[in-house]
Amino acid sequence: MKVQINLDKLSQSGINADVRRVVINSVGGATTGVHAVDISSLRISSAEKFELSKWSLLQSATTASELPEQIDVAALEADQKSDIKRRADRAAAVNRLQQYVVEQGLEETTENAERVKEWLQQNLKGYWSSLGVDACLQNLGPKGKNTLTWKKTTVAPPPPPPAEPAEILVTLPNGELQLALNTPDWQLKQASVVQLKDLNARRRVAATGTYRRPPGVFGSSIF
Repeated sequence: MKVQINLDKLSQSGINADVRRVVINSVGGATTGVHAVDISSLRISSAEKFELSKWSLLQSATTASELPEQIDVAALEADQKSDIKRRADRAAAVNRLQQYVVEQGLEETTENAERVKEWLQQNLKGYWSSLGVDACLQNLGPKGKNTLTWKKTTVAPPPPPPAEPAEILVTLPNGELQLALNTPDWQLKQASVVQLKDLNARRRVAATGTYRRPPGVFGSSIF
């Protein structure tokens, strides 16, 4: 069986010079390059054939180990694209979780993070994406197992009713000041007739929306 022998390396080896000469003659006198040599047919001793065969095997092993590793460019590009997509999906998943925190009150706790991570690991092989987060929250949220914790929402108390406008009191034609609508009964005993008539008329307006001019100077129509 023929083996490949590098004549350049053979000339620098420790193989006997006579053996090297026989090898060169077997390939037509060439002294460089790689050539196929049938060691068994060479006119050398069995021991020399053994040494030459052993040397050629060692050279073959060394040559194979020196070959550069072949790089699969297509596979490398596919890995890079997959890695870019994986990073983008993970960023989208984190943003989606933050959206649940802001809009729906999901608590930012270590326990919640571990439950989400565990669910994704068990159901999506640990792959993070916004769709995966949605599926996780549906399963672990209030409509599912309800194992996540949420902030308690508090309803703000209704605003107080607007304050009633302060009543403006004017001076009556007789020079007295009008009485306030909420004047207590005990104070009415000290009021004049003009003040009482004016107060009654104004209270009627407040109750019914109809104003009747109290009798007085212009109490009766002159038309």
